[in-house]
Amino acid sequence: MIHPMTTTPLLGRRVLITGAGGGLGPIAAATAVAAGARVALWDRGFDTIDALRQSLTDGPGSIERASAIDLLDAPTVGRAMGELVAAMNGLDAVWHLVGGYRGGVNFEDEPLDDFDLLFSLAIRTTVHVARVAAPALMKSPHGRFVSVSAPIASAPSGTAAAYSIAKAGSDAAVLSLADRFKGSTATANIVVVNAIATPAMVEADPQRDWSGFSTAQHLADTMTYVSSDAAATMNGQRVRLVGNS
Repeated sequence: MIHPMTTTPLLGRRVLITGAGGGLGPIAAATAVAAGARVALWDRGFDTIDALRQSLTDGPGSIERASAIDLLDAPTVGRAMGELVAAMNGLDAVWHLVGGYRGGVNFEDEPLDDFDLLFSLAIRTTVHVARVAAPALMKSPHGRFVSVSAPIASAPSGTAAAYSIAKAGSDAAVLSLADRFKGSTATANIVVVNAIATPAMVEADPQRDWSGFSTAQHLADTMTYVSSDAAATMNGQRVRLVGNS
């Protein structure tokens, strides 16, 4: 059966956005609300996502919860997921936006602290969230897990080794989840971008050539599509927003 896209493809869907206080968070949250989703926001800091929750009050969807969660603390993540699923009577999608960057140093010279930091941000957070989200997503008829990655995960760099390995590890976790979802209606996919340009970045440097960047809105629209019924058979895929590069 063909499911045509509508202006509210996520109407009534329960969507959790992790790392919602980052640069992509406001665009992702606003896009989910515009698509009709009932949204929960998680970030380590509360003030930013609470302000975001209060600002997004008009639309077919809504921001229903904003919670300060340390995604590196697995027991805390497990408890928070249990509370979220109980409060929202289920979960239909997770948009995992947590990440960070270190690079520009030869492999042998890169500080081990960079590896520790990026492995934690990219791999541990993905594993912690995916493990506890999986049961609820498999119970949903529309379960979706969507993460964001970069080409470097598949083509590692000798001057950004920690970032390369961290992204590859995060991708492996999502693809493992996709394999776990086989036989269910749930899916797990990765959106690949070279770099993300947020409105604030473009406003701060309007003379820069941003042509090699994906806009935050384009990325949010893609996550919406991947979370919709139109992408119901898409599982374990890398959706590339990087042209022919």
